[in-house]
Parts: sequence; C-alpha cells; structure tokens
Amino acid sequence: KEVQKASAEPKTFSCEPCEKDFQQQSQYDAHMATHVTCSHPGCSFTASGRVVKEHAQEEHINEAEKAERKRMFSSIETPEEIEKWKEARRRNWPSAANAARKAADQEAGAARGDAAPEKSAKEGK
Repeated sequence: KEVQKASAEPKTFSCEPCEKDFQQQSQYDAHMATHVTCSHPGCSFTASGRVVKEHAQEEHINEAEKAERKRMFSSIETPEEIEKWKEARRRNWPSAANAARKAADQEAGAARGDAAPEKSAKEGK
C-alpha cells in the first residue's frame, strides 16, 4: 500500500487581478471584500481600488486616445494629404531653427510695438 506524502507547498488562495496570494481562506475572503468594480460603462473588471484605477488608465483612457488618433488621422488618406500633413509637422516642429525663427519674429514684433504673445501651457506660464 502506497503512503501519500503531504504536499510540501501549502495551499494558497490567489487573487489574479491583484496578483496576491493568501495562505488562509479568511485572508482571501477579507481581501475579496475590498474589491470594487470598474465604473466604465459595460466593463465588469473587479479588483482592489488601486488595481481598478490602473486598469481604467490602461484600458479605457487609452481607448479614448486611440479614438482621438483615429478621428485625427481618418481624414488623411491620399499620399498628397499625407505629405501635406508631414510638411505642416516639419514646419511647426520645435527644432533649433524653428525656435530661432520664432524668437526673431517676436523680437521684430516687439520692435514694431506689438504686444508680446501669451505663453501657452506647453511653454509654461
């Protein structure tokens, strides 16, 4: 008759979304009671608040960004439109030459008495 040996590994209870393991059922149950459900419409993901927040940023905010990119680029279809878009990007790219051109334009405007342009959020107020 064979004698079964006790497992060297104690049984653990795992919460996959939170990537946590618990040695006792009671610890696992207490952890599961802290779970919340994602508030994004149609999403049933549940985990701890921190994990749900990370999930929402990864899954749902990125969805909005993807939709915005798709909207922006859906009007650019022909090779001519693509080249026109690329040229506009090159012209406005913050290169050293473009920065120098902008500074010269501002100096010329100041010499004419033009009001100084307001700084954008990107440039820092």
